[in-house]
Amino acid sequence: MKKLTYYLTGLSIMLNFYYLATWIYAYNISETQGLRTEKFATFFPSTISLSTINVVAATLTILSLIALLMHKGVINKGIFAIATFAQAFFMLFYIWQYM
Repeated sequence: MKKLTYYLTGLSIMLNFYYLATWIYAYNISETQGLRTEKFATFFPSTISLSTINVVAATLTILSLIALLMHKGVINKGIFAIATFAQAFFMLFYIWQYM
């Protein structure tokens, strides 16, 4: 269970940072929202819709938060706190997107 928590959290944080970085990049190089969305979509496979990517990223974030909060006996509490805070931030980011 401990390894699953590390892998799930690591995968989720990497996907979340990639997702956020690509949105920031697309926002900075494009003028309108339509162009930003088109540019953002080029960073992912064309066979997967953006809504599917959002749902997968949000689901991984929720599962990672659950695994982090249920995990006991953390060796490094600082890294645990940072990972939990980052995942909570990304979850709020996804909730904000769906509003």
